[in-house]
Amino acid sequence: VVFYRHPVRFIAKKTLHKLGAVDISHAPLVVQVEFQGMKFLITSVHLPPDSSTKRALRKLQLKSLLDNYEKDSSIRYFLPLTSKGSRDAGLKEVTHILAGDFNTQPKELISACGTMFQPLLRGALPTTVGSRAYDNVLLNSDALNSWSTAVEVLHLKQTANFRKALNGVSDHAVVKVVLTKSV
Repeated sequence: VVFYRHPVRFIAKKTLHKLGAVDISHAPLVVQVEFQGMKFLITSVHLPPDSSTKRALRKLQLKSLLDNYEKDSSIRYFLPLTSKGSRDAGLKEVTHILAGDFNTQPKELISACGTMFQPLLRGALPTTVGSRAYDNVLLNSDALNSWSTAVEVLHLKQTANFRKALNGVSDHAVVKVVLTKSV
């Protein structure tokens, strides 16, 4: 489900059940939207937990997501990922956002992203009821030349804690990102 309102214009959506040869446990949703003539591709992410039994699967799915997003342009609706790609294609730059529960600490996420994406939460700021920094927002690196970013972790008044059977909206905080066009 995608919630949006005018003046955001919804263009397309797709669900990625498989990335390359890797089946994805919680299939990411990729949404293309436009706002004031600018294109955005927003991908929701929910990777397997960082547990001893699922850690290898999480690492495999993270690597597959990042590698395939970069290499397989069909995932991106054939839109360029870099400034150079946009210039070569004669298109305006596209802002690529991957956001959600990576179940990955920022230090590991920074390493996994290489040069193509940058996590906006870079320190160990807790985003879960278990005080882990697992939620994040990745922006394609070239977009950081066009946008100023502000990130805020908004903790819920009543969080869920499934291990303690406490009901709530979620066991994760909201990660709010504000993008302001740089001059």
